[in-house]
Amino acid sequence: MFTSVILYSCAFAISLILCYIYEKRIDQTKSKNRLLWLLLILAPTVLIAGIRYGIGIDYFEYESNFYQNKFQRGFSYFIKEPLHLFIMEITHWIWPNAVAIFFVYSFLTMLVFFKAIEYYKNRMSITLGLFIFYMTYYLVTYNLVRQMFAVTMIFYGTRYIFQKKFWKYFGCVLLAGMVHKTAYLMLVLYFFYDGNLGFLQKIKVFKKTKLSENLQSIIIYLVIGILPFLLVPLIPKVVSILGIYQTYLTKNTSFSFKFLLYVLPILALVFMYRKEILGENEQNEFFIRMLILQIPFHLMGGIIKYTDRFALYPAIMQTVLIPILVRNLGSSKIQKLMKFSVVGWYLFYFTVMFVVLNSNQVMPYHTFFNK
Repeated sequence: MFTSVILYSCAFAISLILCYIYEKRIDQTKSKNRLLWLLLILAPTVLIAGIRYGIGIDYFEYESNFYQNKFQRGFSYFIKEPLHLFIMEITHWIWPNAVAIFFVYSFLTMLVFFKAIEYYKNRMSITLGLFIFYMTYYLVTYNLVRQMFAVTMIFYGTRYIFQKKFWKYFGCVLLAGMVHKTAYLMLVLYFFYDGNLGFLQKIKVFKKTKLSENLQSIIIYLVIGILPFLLVPLIPKVVSILGIYQTYLTKNTSFSFKFLLYVLPILALVFMYRKEILGENEQNEFFIRMLILQIPFHLMGGIIKYTDRFALYPAIMQTVLIPILVRNLGSSKIQKLMKFSVVGWYLFYFTVMFVVLNSNQVMPYHTFFNK
């Protein structure tokens, strides 16, 4: 166990140091060299993700699927998640070893995530955003291989929400959904940003009344609280039509609020400094809403097993929101202490979730060389 923690820590440290150097030189770095820097930054974590063996709950399921001829199952199977099957087949054709698919998905996920946070490089520390990802979601990619790629693709697409480019965001949702169908639901996130609510004025109820920003926010927060629970009766019907994720329809009989232990501390910090966050950019209200949205999604898991995984889509937004908050904190002793506290919190989270609880079964680490 200790050796595994050291291995992960070394990979994270090398990647973060390289990212820090790149971040300091980003304006001077020629475009042709940026690709090299990107590959160097991602290499340590992609490497250990690729050569792992038996790490992650679903590892052997992916290994088994890799060696099957999926096209023989017919067009109906192929069309369900075609991009995933295309990636599997192309990877198998290039290198017919299951190790290859873990390399490919790890690289794609890390690449999309890095480009997603790099978009905000003038507003936050990319290195801190990458650090938060490593502490919270990197090892989740060892288990939820496809979904975490879909999560990062939706995350990448949020730039188009702010730019009011619906079809480009729709394209990101489509690509993500062709790898993991849960991503299609995230199309509604486009309307969680105030700037994309102009259509409300065309609805009869609101035609005569000009909606204030406060009223718009109230409507959005009501939707955030209600929408996930409205989806509960629809999920079984959609699953039966698609013919996938049938085993996920196990009904739970009790709610668990344990997730609040790691959700509320970050939310408390955000609301404590909400004024500073919105002062930096009013668009950050969208990210705040996303962190709140993860709560009802988590609660959905108390009704239908595994539906709490929808929470991953909005929760990953903290990798941008928290670095933005940290950059905009003042230089007083208390605020400096708060910055260190953020780093300490995520180190604590990593230790508890992945070292102590062994979430996603990522400990101890093994490679395919010693399987």
